[in-house]
Amino acid sequence: ILAHILNSFVEEKKLVYPDISISLENIIYYRITCNVDGLRTVLDNLMNNSIKAIKNKPIKKIILSMEASDGMLKVFFEDNGGGINDSDIPFIFNVTFSRTGGTGIGLASSLQYMKEQGGDISYVKNGNLGGALFVLSFPLK
Repeated sequence: ILAHILNSFVEEKKLVYPDISISLENIIYYRITCNVDGLRTVLDNLMNNSIKAIKNKPIKKIILSMEASDGMLKVFFEDNGGGINDSDIPFIFNVTFSRTGGTGIGLASSLQYMKEQGGDISYVKNGNLGGALFVLSFPLK
């Protein structure tokens, strides 16, 4: 059940990053088929990017939330960082593209994993927190 995986992830990250407000909202209990280790890698990639984006913010927030619609279970992953520059958006899922000094593999491998699971990952320009908002979509079977 996806909600259990997400809750475990959030609780673990709260312990690792006590100065960041990390929460899981709108919990929906659906069973999906996925590789749990692969999903954790995707979540870790998004978390690492968010931490880089909010490092200089006085108040640091990361929110995960869920929604079921159009035959998909969606996980929204957002932070209150600066977001992604408009000119960079077309390239964020390309291998080796990075503006944070990283390898540029994280989002590219996350997209590949999500496609292998029959799902998708997308970027939404403005989340409720004002920073980056990514949407992970999993098919409901």
